[in-house]
Amino acid sequence: MDQGPSRKRPRASHSLSRQQSQVPIRPPFTETDQERLGARVACITASCGFPFRWVENEEWLAFLAEFIPGATPISRRQLSGQYIPQEVAKIRARAKEAAHHKLATLQLDGWGGINFHHFLAFMITTQDRKLHTVKVMDTSADRKTAEEVLRLINLVWNTLRTEWGVILVAITTDASGETKKARRLAIEANPSLIAPDCWAHQVIVYVPV
Repeated sequence: MDQGPSRKRPRASHSLSRQQSQVPIRPPFTETDQERLGARVACITASCGFPFRWVENEEWLAFLAEFIPGATPISRRQLSGQYIPQEVAKIRARAKEAAHHKLATLQLDGWGGINFHHFLAFMITTQDRKLHTVKVMDTSADRKTAEEVLRLINLVWNTLRTEWGVILVAITTDASGETKKARRLAIEANPSLIAPDCWAHQVIVYVPV
């Protein structure tokens, strides 16, 4: 009597040992990887405006443990004392290289922080329309006079000349009394400079935003 085709149970195509061998092996997390992680965390902190304490947040630490188990968590002290200064140094080196031997306009502007500190930022725009931050100074304890502003301008100008290799052709600021006078004094001492008002400030004054 014909019993039809055999109904034998199909054999497993892979043995357990072979299946286990196909599990991907996570590469070890090296010291180089740790340095790259620190650099990225520093950039994220600056780009997002995060407070330094975010690197010790429980959810972030849980994320690291789950997805990057070989990484060592970064402390606030490491972030502020090691990784951020390292990234700033890299960015500053790239800016100096990009601005070297370029004509540039020096811009300065001041503002008050929520902690009642007053800051003065110095930037340059080069002939290829690239903007670079040169220096940010805490001037909270300084006298707000044209002579003091001029002293700081000369200090930054010397830095641009000796460390950046930049050729300064113009200085621009807002039109407040002390900065406008400082520009006038700078032109008197250096007639080759031009010193226009910053029109971005004028637009803000006359066109509400």
